[in-house]
Amino acid sequence: ALCSTLCGLYIRSRVESKKRRRVHVTEDPLHSVCGGQGSLWDFTQAGPLLPEQIAQIEHLISEGERAAVIAGRQPPRRRLIFAAQQNDLKKLHLSSLNGLLDRHRAITLQLDMDWRSVNDAALENLVKLLTRKGRCQVRSSGKKGDANRFRLPARGSPPMLGNVAEAIALAGHVEVECISVETFEASSSTGVTIPPINVDLGALRLSPQELVLNRQQLGDPGVAAACGFVRPWAGRLVAARLMECNIGDAGAAAISRLLLGEPGRASNPAIAGAASSLRELVLSANRIGDAGAASLAEALPKCDALERLLIDRNLIGRVGAEALAKRLPRSNIRELVFGSHLGGNPLGAFGAEALASAFADELERAAADRANRLEAVNLEGCGIGERGAKALAATLPRSAVSVLSLAADCLGDAGAIVVLEALPLGFLSLDLAGNGISDAVASVIGSTMQR
Repeated sequence: ALCSTLCGLYIRSRVESKKRRRVHVTEDPLHSVCGGQGSLWDFTQAGPLLPEQIAQIEHLISEGERAAVIAGRQPPRRRLIFAAQQNDLKKLHLSSLNGLLDRHRAITLQLDMDWRSVNDAALENLVKLLTRKGRCQVRSSGKKGDANRFRLPARGSPPMLGNVAEAIALAGHVEVECISVETFEASSSTGVTIPPINVDLGALRLSPQELVLNRQQLGDPGVAAACGFVRPWAGRLVAARLMECNIGDAGAAAISRLLLGEPGRASNPAIAGAASSLRELVLSANRIGDAGAASLAEALPKCDALERLLIDRNLIGRVGAEALAKRLPRSNIRELVFGSHLGGNPLGAFGAEALASAFADELERAAADRANRLEAVNLEGCGIGERGAKALAATLPRSAVSVLSLAADCLGDAGAIVVLEALPLGFLSLDLAGNGISDAVASVIGSTMQR
């Protein structure tokens, strides 16, 4: 029994000794070059850490600083290196590290870029660390294919992913060249690894006046990350084109957040606020529904320069049309595209009735001090039918619309005639193709052209 006990104690002491050796303390070359004194405390090989161990680390730092003060020296500079996966960093760890930086001015952190396994609570504390410019650095893992790629969890909420991307931009982490949203493990049901969503930050840095991500399968997480990254210079954006990006309602909410800005943070000079210079917004061929359309509608009155809105080939129905129609008269939009020859939105007759109410916008736009009125509308392939055509015809004479497409909208002869008879003088273009119109409408078209 005594022999087994001694063997157990020996093995335990060897394990503990091995653990202690996995924390590397070396001279910090950064401070040596600057002529100062400092050390690197590398915990990346120390295995999972407990929050209590962060407190023990701070206790050692405090003792060193106290000894330096007694000796009449400056507190020693120390750089602490952690890895999210190897050290199993969670919310409490990151909160403790934030407090450590608050209390010890001579301490800096260096974190790795792999945060795939954390949740929103941990990401919230990570944002606070990343925004500490000069106090918190990030580095790649050094593995092939991972260089300068900041990896975020696919389970993270789009708003939080956007906050992390914004923190990377605000603090000037130029070492991060790509944000990757990915799962930590393969799909449990199929065993197939889900491909990551990559957002190239180099392209976004090179074009601060444009956000162009056409035909990239970003989904809501990727779009949220991209919008968060460009949020600090949103006021400089002139065009945002995100066609065929697999954007849903959550992604539309992220775009709306970019357009609106955040008044509560307007005192920060590094944040430009609302996208007041944006002239064109292209969201064609996505999967935005009524909730996403409502989010976008809230931003329209704030975008003073926005003249073109293209949202064809989405999933916007009556509710989304009503939300947009409520805000359109207070906006500066001149061209509104709900449909094209490639497809439209399922507006139906009720959606057309809602939009028709926004055509007579003269008084509301004057009250909002808008120089433009709605001039061009494309509802091709939106299935508005005869009832929708009658609703549009009722407001066309009081509108400034001079270009209108109602192609492939199931109008029939009755719907086409009522629209033709309502056209005001000076109307430029009307597309009625694909509506099954018979020769009986020809005489109405002739009389309309002669006016």
